[in-house]
Amino acid sequence: MSGALMASGYYPVSAMRFLQWHAWTGVLGWFSLMIVALGTRLVPMFMLSHVSDGWARVSGFILVIAPVILFGEAVLEERGFALAVLLLVLASYAGFCLYLIQCIRKRMRRKLESPMLLFFSSFLFPLLSLALIWGSLLPVGLLESSMESYSLAFAAMILILLGFVGSATLGMGFKILPFMSWMALQSGGGRTGGVPLPQDIGLRWIPGIIFFVYPGSVLALASGVLFPTIRLVGAVGLIVSIALYSFYFIHLLLFLLRRRVP
Repeated sequence: MSGALMASGYYPVSAMRFLQWHAWTGVLGWFSLMIVALGTRLVPMFMLSHVSDGWARVSGFILVIAPVILFGEAVLEERGFALAVLLLVLASYAGFCLYLIQCIRKRMRRKLESPMLLFFSSFLFPLLSLALIWGSLLPVGLLESSMESYSLAFAAMILILLGFVGSATLGMGFKILPFMSWMALQSGGGRTGGVPLPQDIGLRWIPGIIFFVYPGSVLALASGVLFPTIRLVGAVGLIVSIALYSFYFIHLLLFLLRRRVP
């Protein structure tokens, strides 16, 4: 909906405020909702957990209505709407965290591997982001300047997109790609002989390294918005993580091709 309004060229408010609403609509109504939806299906599958998805449903419902309420803040320029959305997002966050805790407590697979730890650690970033958003909503007089308010909002966006979405995507990617490769080999197109288990497909040491490098690099990048001296550290860590993930994907692809080619 926000994309259609942007494409129409009709802005009921200033273009900058409308662009901010469009960005947060994408974060809440697309990225976050997608992670909740996929996590509700994939986390129990990979951890062998049998729990009710009631809290996950509540979390998803809140993420659907939050951008609609946030539109009131963009049009009326009333911070009360933004604060209401902030409280709703906190409720959604708490609801899905309760669901994840249930999955962890009732899991049959006791060992938490690096990909799952990376996925779970991604939910620390929304808390940091919400704290920065709360700071950006303070009256400008309480901050040094309006530019500092925008800097806090920009750092919050880094924490959400690279921290939350990026870590969750990487964590699930390390589980989904080997599983899909295993299914492809099971389909009958591979060589004769045993097919390795999904956890034995891929390089196990790469998820462990990224689990330690990637979250720290995101924190450094977000901090670099206010403290430019550490921005380079975050950029280097991010490049290293991307290179390792690319190497992991290429290695997995070559392994799959070798097994399927007679």
